Amino acid sequence: MKEFFLDSSDGKKLHCVLWECKNPVAILQISHGMMEYVERYGEFANFLNENNIVVLGNDHRGHGKTAESKEKLGITDKKDTYEKMIDDLTIVTNYARKNYPGLPVILFGHSFGSFLAQGYISKYGKLIDGVILSGTSGKMGVKNLLGLFVSGIFSMIFGSRHKSKILNYLVFAPYNKYFKPNRTKIDWLCSVEIEVDRYIEDEYCGKVCSVGFFYNIFKCLSFIHIEKALSLIRKDLPILLIEGEKDPVGGFLKNISWLVKEYVKRGINFISVRIYSECRHECLNEKNKIQVYNDILNWIKQVIGK
Repeated sequence: MKEFFLDSSDGKKLHCVLWECKNPVAILQISHGMMEYVERYGEFANFLNENNIVVLGNDHRGHGKTAESKEKLGITDKKDTYEKMIDDLTIVTNYARKNYPGLPVILFGHSFGSFLAQGYISKYGKLIDGVILSGTSGKMGVKNLLGLFVSGIFSMIFGSRHKSKILNYLVFAPYNKYFKPNRTKIDWLCSVEIEVDRYIEDEYCGKVCSVGFFYNIFKCLSFIHIEKALSLIRKDLPILLIEGEKDPVGGFLKNISWLVKEYVKRGINFISVRIYSECRHECLNEKNKIQVYNDILNWIKQVIGK
């Protein structure tokens, strides 16, 4: 594993991690979820390395070592918009293209990272050869409008860098109600208790994010599901959606069904969906994770023709 920093378009230092391998046939670029960081994907990356796939990713703004210090985890400035975070992903893609010329690049986005990935394929889809959306969601309707309104009001009153436990509770507490009796506040994350505990104990995970960051999430969701954004997606872009049957973020498959229908409606003709029964939000950490790993690997091989 190799760590380094890349300069963003506005001078932000992006912490990146690269897992290299011999005789690579493809590159998987990771766009991680909210309040985690790219190094959490080490086991998955090692599996792909064993199958000749290079893995590369950056910590988003306000996350991991891009946040500069642990005290700044979850905090983003006004300039740290979701558009900038999508642009950051293109910088990592261009690094991959430059250092591994000729190799296909697959973008993997999980949760919040999948929302950025959805925005990416609307704006920069020609830069990649396929996209994998994990723990993602389609249109959230009124919930998203309410989130945008509340986070916007909180930003005006308290400032965008303010951390609100109330807003954090309003967003995430409803997810856990489906898994009572609750052992932790994040039982919805994964059915494997040791994985949930690792997340809780990880000093880079689970921090309350600033109201400005929440505002950007809702703003991103408002953009990626409008007609203009959906119509800009390449018709020939291979898309894989992986989802836990019991993932509340995807509306227990309801929002995923909406997203797939919207893609099909627009003539995108290479869509694959993998639904995992009894799995929750983080399929890569579930009991059947090896099956998930292999499903992803086989799809990548199909896309790159290997």
